[in-house]
Amino acid sequence: MDMLNIDDQIEKSNRGKDDNGIKTDGSVNTLKPEVKSSNNDKGAVVVSASKDAGMFVELDIQDVPVKFMIDTGATLTLVSTRVYDLIPDLRRPHLGETKSQIKSVCDNYLSLRRKGSFKLDFGKEEFISEAVVTDLQVDGILGLDFMKKNKCLIDVSANLLHIDNFKVPLLFQDTKHRNADVHRKPCR
Repeated sequence: MDMLNIDDQIEKSNRGKDDNGIKTDGSVNTLKPEVKSSNNDKGAVVVSASKDAGMFVELDIQDVPVKFMIDTGATLTLVSTRVYDLIPDLRRPHLGETKSQIKSVCDNYLSLRRKGSFKLDFGKEEFISEAVVTDLQVDGILGLDFMKKNKCLIDVSANLLHIDNFKVPLLFQDTKHRNADVHRKPCR
């Protein structure tokens, strides 16, 4: 009798089963992204922020009150150039080099001003987060990097963003009037 090591036996017994142990045909379906990009866009982050509608949280960044969009499609946390310029000189973080490329859903690259370490104050809780400064229509975007690092959970039905065990109210802006018949503004 052939002796397989334990990892080979487990792998063999799990073939054709999903994570719950249910038998499957073993195929993998991949979701295709809606945004088309060219071959030289590898590694570019796609941003789709609009001040017209979305899910936001209120916070202070370096003691400046702002509203950041919650965007699970943004891998990086972003701060608008306008907000960065509002931060008093003594509290404004020094910006370092960034190799990130940020692309809007309009297929345009955003001009990056660099990245820095920012203090995000949600009332009772304070967090430090890396963020890239760029031109945005919104004050900023709370990206997946922050949400993953701080164990965030978005509870849309309760209008709450859970940051670890801390709760922050979610604000929904102009989403009640949007439906399938509404046409989006064209990209500039």
